[in-house]
Amino acid sequence: MVSRDYPDLDLSEFRVVLIEAGPRLLEAFAPSSAQYAQRFLEKLGVELMLGEQVVEVTPDAVRLRSGLTLPSFTVVWSAGVTGRALPGLTPARGNRIATTPELYVPDHPSIYVAGDLNYLEYRDGRPHPQVAPTAMQQGVLAARNILRELRGQEKRPFKYKEKGSMATLGRSHAIAEIGGLKMHGFLAWGAWLAVHLYYLIGFRNRVMVLSNWAYSYFTYDYAVRIMHNRHSFTEQGEPSGDAVRL
Repeated sequence: MVSRDYPDLDLSEFRVVLIEAGPRLLEAFAPSSAQYAQRFLEKLGVELMLGEQVVEVTPDAVRLRSGLTLPSFTVVWSAGVTGRALPGLTPARGNRIATTPELYVPDHPSIYVAGDLNYLEYRDGRPHPQVAPTAMQQGVLAARNILRELRGQEKRPFKYKEKGSMATLGRSHAIAEIGGLKMHGFLAWGAWLAVHLYYLIGFRNRVMVLSNWAYSYFTYDYAVRIMHNRHSFTEQGEPSGDAVRL
């Protein structure tokens, strides 16, 4: 895709580095699925740095806790974010808000928290995963518990229904774990497409998305482009106050 859209680029001059703080990729998945993802990325030429943590990002470099400095031009942050602490509420890990099993804040029964901001431990002392199914299930229960409270009925605790995990890696490659079933490669990629189409709202949306996917797949082209003005880039100087410390 890049070589066709930008034929003047010398791809041999590009270096893609993936930095992972954990001992392996995709710790939420089984080791076999994580190994498949790692082999796929390495085959693409991606350099993997496991067990490394980013402590500072400057306009032209990324500094790691180990002391290593990587010269960089484009940095893509994909390690999640930290919530903003709210006055009067005791923050949990990552500034998430701890709740009761009924999803309301202790000492504040009129405040409900659902989705990524909710901190409710359920397995091995860990909170629920910050994924769409968790937010959808918690949102439904929070609404129903509010109605039960208005009717004078007893609230119900949250019970997470784990439907499985999926991750797309690239064209025709994905990993999927549904129950005890583990899928890798094209089959997992097809399952990922089917699940995402299923959860779209409206038949028209499904048809439009499917047609765009089909166009991209068979033409090796994207149906959508982001157009922007051409910029002239000069050699960057010393890092200034734009540095971000983590």
